Amino acid sequence: MQGNSIKKYCEMSTFNLTKYNTYFNWFLLVYALFGFYTLQDYGVPLDELTQRHIGMENAKYIAGTAGPEKVTAHGYFGPIFEAPMYALEQVIYEHELGDKILLRHSILFLLFLVSVVVFYRTAKSISTAPNAAGLATVMFACYPVLFAHAHYNSKDTLFLIFIVFALGAMVAFAKKGQWSSLLWAALFLGMASTVRMIGVLVLFSCCLALLVAGHSAVKTRIYRILFLVVFFVIFYFLSYPYLWIRGAKGFWELWHYITQNPWPWTTLAAGEDIVAGHLPWWYVPAWMGVTLPILSMLGAIAGLVFLAIKKRWNLSFVEWIIVGTLWLPLLYCIIMKPTIYNSWRHMQFLFVPISLLCVYAFNTLLSGRFANGLAWIFGAWTALVFFLWHPYGHSYFNEVYAATGTARTWDQDYWGLSARQGLLWIAEHDNRDSISISSFTESPELNALLLPEKDAKRFYFIREQGKGDYEVEVKRGRVFADLPGNVVFTACPLKDTLVRVVKNK
Repeated sequence: MQGNSIKKYCEMSTFNLTKYNTYFNWFLLVYALFGFYTLQDYGVPLDELTQRHIGMENAKYIAGTAGPEKVTAHGYFGPIFEAPMYALEQVIYEHELGDKILLRHSILFLLFLVSVVVFYRTAKSISTAPNAAGLATVMFACYPVLFAHAHYNSKDTLFLIFIVFALGAMVAFAKKGQWSSLLWAALFLGMASTVRMIGVLVLFSCCLALLVAGHSAVKTRIYRILFLVVFFVIFYFLSYPYLWIRGAKGFWELWHYITQNPWPWTTLAAGEDIVAGHLPWWYVPAWMGVTLPILSMLGAIAGLVFLAIKKRWNLSFVEWIIVGTLWLPLLYCIIMKPTIYNSWRHMQFLFVPISLLCVYAFNTLLSGRFANGLAWIFGAWTALVFFLWHPYGHSYFNEVYAATGTARTWDQDYWGLSARQGLLWIAEHDNRDSISISSFTESPELNALLLPEKDAKRFYFIREQGKGDYEVEVKRGRVFADLPGNVVFTACPLKDTLVRVVKNK
């Protein structure tokens, strides 16, 4: 009788698992199609060509066609993605630059799709309610800022992708205890740290979990930590041509650069113009407070409460990693106040542990009588917000800002991506064969690279305000310039106008 009950339970569990995996597979298919379909909608960021140049110089040095001078002079964070991308561009060498940019964006989004799958599997490993992992994954993938950045941000998004892969490897180690899983974690953490050196703190979080969680002998724990750290250093070195030239000295030079980088520009946060190298302690928490989706924020808080009260901080190996990956970097930002540009994009990877903490909240919330209904409501709300913000997800603000925030108090479109929408309006409403566009930034010229050829060839660009037929103004800080022309187009997804087109007199 007992054997039949166990068999029946296993059959039911297999059926449920298959059903929810099917839901996820359909979501992933639709999400992927929409992601690739909208590849051009988010445009070209201001530092796209800089990132491409990083790839070019590193690829030339690796191929032996150029010396180490430029690599040594600049350090060049992120060669692990940029150098292979430049090499891949050679397949379409004769194509226009816009095609090469689209290739870069396509590969980045493809990597992000893989990370969504890895995130789902990681979430399933800590979920106990059928809908918990799926809902957390939908909220993770449909965060408007993250979806937007997955189309073009080959720094912060790539770092986040590698962190997802590393955490997935650590979860695999928790399940089977195989040293190969630690090797994969070291690989991904090493590559991640060539993009953002704060990956070292994620490494420390994994080492802390190896030390304090589980039932292994102390000697075994120390061996595992040493194994992870040693291979992290090896993979970090192998992934970074700058270190091939400078050796160990280069590591400390890079660390000094990121902690003492004299970034000269200001960033607008909570109504204050802040020099990026002199951040107040509240900078990152405040940005998170106005740009994290409310459901994710409340879910993460509830997850932490669950770990604190129900488990009394008697955490498992995986839970130590999740909590450490959130709190160690966050405390580092609050205490050390490192240089951070524009919003909290350098710390965007914190959305990974935040989303995983939501699983613990959903385990309780979605195990009751109305579980399916709640899951569909939360999922529908997430999808609604996601589509309402498209294609301005890069400047997403949450319900807190919508209800209580004051307009023009936070940085908006700091990468000039909304210039694309302004150019599209001009192309649609002006039929002349030659149209001059002026702007204080090169963002209109960059975004013209992804326009249809018939429209792009009609535009030429002037880097002097007020001198073109139209002025395309993208708002980064508080206000637009005072120009004498007529405003003919604006885009304002919430309280702040992100871009406007002025027809100059």
